[in-house]
Amino acid sequence: REYQGSMRSRIEHTAKETLIQPWIEWSIPDAALSAKEKVELLACIREALLNIHKHAHATKVSIKGTLDGRGWTVFVDDNGRGIHTDPFHLKDRYGLRIMKERAEELGWKMLILPMQRGSRVEIRKEAHNH
Repeated sequence: REYQGSMRSRIEHTAKETLIQPWIEWSIPDAALSAKEKVELLACIREALLNIHKHAHATKVSIKGTLDGRGWTVFVDDNGRGIHTDPFHLKDRYGLRIMKERAEELGWKMLILPMQRGSRVEIRKEAHNH
């Protein structure tokens, strides 16, 4: 199936579906991601947004994608209630565990970090020097 639309427009569409209006700052060129990476990354962002919608009670959400010499990083930040335990081990966060497993299968790092207000989902691909 051919991948439709720019990554940014796909993220905007996903955000509408999850009833969240994030501030989006996206500078990862579509060419930097394979078709499979786009699908998986979008699934991760979607899961993060669903999780925020269901659990965080946030009023502000931002999605930031940046490219650097070592690869790329995506942050999904919210100003909700934050996390106080490892969310990957909570019974009702099944989607988060699947998301982390999928990310790791692609060689990405995925972290969920508490912030001063709210939390951050960080997905990172580091370029491998062969």
